[in-house]
Amino acid sequence: MKLNASVLIAVAAMVGSLNAIGCKSNDAGAEAVAPEENPDTAQVSESTNAANPGTEQDERGFHYWAPHGPPAARFEERGAVRAGHFWSPGYYRWSGREHVWYNGGWYPERPGYTYYGPAWRPEGGRYRYYRGYWRRH
Repeated sequence: MKLNASVLIAVAAMVGSLNAIGCKSNDAGAEAVAPEENPDTAQVSESTNAANPGTEQDERGFHYWAPHGPPAARFEERGAVRAGHFWSPGYYRWSGREHVWYNGGWYPERPGYTYYGPAWRPEGGRYRYYRGYWRRH
């Protein structure tokens, strides 16, 4: 069977355009690196529905997955309490191959808001990463 060059070019263009718009299978997300987080970069949620905390998604709907859960949280030395600040505990971030520990720290308080740190939760045989966020009281 002889292939026409224009057919090959059309197929290559279609594959390239699918790659450019980010068409990926659900399993491809398992290799994605979870974002580095801290309270300074966390989103603010105006929702007051406390029945399901930590389920907000970012504006593009990305989800980060790991094939297994993170190890137990590490003990962290907090140091002296700082006025007007709160302690945000460390967390594990998925590097694409393994969970990597990021230390906690002291961050400025936001009056009227509570910070919910990043978390991993089991879903469908894998672990899904939920980004940290601020919620209004």
